[in-house]
Amino acid sequence: MSARNQTSTGHEASEAGWLDLHFESSRPEYEAALLDAGVRPGWRVLDAGCGSGGFLPLIASAVGPSGFIAALDLAPENIARVEALAGTLSEPPEIAAHVGSILSLPFADASFDCVWSGNVMQYLTPAEFELAVGEARRVLKPGGIFAVKDFDSTILQILPMDRALLARFMAARLQGFRDRGVLGTDCGSTLPARLRQAGLEVVSRKGWLVERWAPRLASRATMLPTCWPISPASRRAMPCLMPTRPIGRT
Repeated sequence: MSARNQTSTGHEASEAGWLDLHFESSRPEYEAALLDAGVRPGWRVLDAGCGSGGFLPLIASAVGPSGFIAALDLAPENIARVEALAGTLSEPPEIAAHVGSILSLPFADASFDCVWSGNVMQYLTPAEFELAVGEARRVLKPGGIFAVKDFDSTILQILPMDRALLARFMAARLQGFRDRGVLGTDCGSTLPARLRQAGLEVVSRKGWLVERWAPRLASRATMLPTCWPISPASRRAMPCLMPTRPIGRT
């Protein structure tokens, strides 16, 4: 993995190996968020910003063989991983993987029952967020669902790390997002209001607490040092994050 877990497009924290570690660290909560979106058999679903395809097997199971999945990501290497993963699924639906941007979706109007987007909005500026929502609305069928999952890192804890040190680190990290003009990892709790402002009806909002304590899996042990520069003694516990998933309806 690169120092900032970048893809070939220069997009940080989006390299396949990093995404796989990240997904595994929170798999039960992430899968619960997707299931709560209410995807049904036979649906056409767009995974917008699919990364390495962590959600693909669960979406495939939800829509069944009669459904359809389009997976979209900026990085060609991530799409190659998705195509390889699709070939391993048992009785999959039709799956089409595309290199592209959620800001300009390469799909016809009213072509999906659901647009799912996990951990993507935090990387967008407010203007890009509006574009992404507009594109999701365009490709959704009337009454379709736009399900968005992202973080609320404002309740992050790493124990036994000194709380004052963590507070300073998080303040610096969030300021970095502000300086870049993107929504950042604290955007989760703001998404319902942003979706309403973009003209969607928010029909559901739910959060999941991700809590991990030692002993932990090896994948989680290797994930933490790539995220936060903390001492070995502080690695004995995992972070608590709140992924939030509002659902907007067209």
